Amino acid sequence: MMDTEQIFQEIRSLPTDEQRTLIERVVRELRSVPSEPASRARPPDDPFLGLLADEPELADEIHLVATKARHEGREAFNGDENPS
Repeated sequence: MMDTEQIFQEIRSLPTDEQRTLIERVVRELRSVPSEPASRARPPDDPFLGLLADEPELADEIHLVATKARHEGREAFNGDENPS
């Protein structure tokens, strides 16, 4: 039996059109498989993400703050900062 890395390498060796066809087939197959209820899903291995599992709004806010800080940091680094 092949492991996932071997399967991935096999797929990469296919021509692009065949890769796309195979991926589309897998997506169709997976759509027909019922997803596991959230209560039975395995919690994330990352303890920080586990803390946010019941707080999607907080996770969104953290993402927005981090994105804004990153953007402002780039502007300052590039000298594009507009002091107001």
